Amino acid sequence: MTPDEAMALAKEHTSRGNTAAAVGIYKSILATSPQHKKARKALNVLQRPERKDAAGALQSDMASVMTLYNAGKLDQALTQVKRLCKIHEDEPMPLNVMGVILYAQGQPEAAVECYKKALIMAPEYPDALNNLGSALDTLKQHDDAILCYQKLLQIDPNYADAHYNMGNALVNKGEYALAVKQYDRAIEIFPAVPRIHIRLGLVLAGMNQFNAAMTSMQNALALEPNRVDAHEYMGDILVNQDMLSSAVSWYKDAAKLSPGYAQVQFKLGGVLRELGKQIGRAHV
Repeated sequence: MTPDEAMALAKEHTSRGNTAAAVGIYKSILATSPQHKKARKALNVLQRPERKDAAGALQSDMASVMTLYNAGKLDQALTQVKRLCKIHEDEPMPLNVMGVILYAQGQPEAAVECYKKALIMAPEYPDALNNLGSALDTLKQHDDAILCYQKLLQIDPNYADAHYNMGNALVNKGEYALAVKQYDRAIEIFPAVPRIHIRLGLVLAGMNQFNAAMTSMQNALALEPNRVDAHEYMGDILVNQDMLSSAVSWYKDAAKLSPGYAQVQFKLGGVLRELGKQIGRAHV
């Protein structure tokens, strides 16, 4: 890694509130290049007592916000993070988190504005780029979303969520073969995430690549055997191949795992009715 690349990485850590990592990188730069003025200046800023206190306070406050968010208390989380945006007006993290909360409340347009403000402060802030892409994709601005993911992946090629989300945006544009490549790359980076295998399976099924689709669903189930949607989708794939008898067992498994899931009960009933008709015709 060149000194410039190391400086960029340190700035990224700082923008995300990970000052300890940034300090370590600046010290590494100075160990090999003692006269590096920018690294020295940035290190001095981070090591000021008041900066340490502020960073610690921000981390603590943000942890409280995320506790509320994870508990589903979105209104309270939003109130708290708005306060933090005013207190830490030079920090991009609260703006990014405010965007996340607004997006969860069904306000993607407002979320976009928050992410853009965060990116003005920290143009290479990976989480904000990823979140901005997701919000733009929701707003059907698929090309702009893809540009966000491409920029992010130039910064961090191994950011698995960006590959996954770019795949979703490409699906929304109807570019299924390109989407498959993005899902495959996400799986290479993080193979143990069932939702990526499931999403890949759905796209492959839509391309009539049924064997590959079933393999993806089976990969998801190997990671999470009680995944209801994977059982249901296996049934769907088999129905699309007119393998109704085989589909029944998958739908039954899904129904057992989630007895109140009306959609799978409806699918199971439809397949059983069709099988009954076929038996009736066979006896005529």
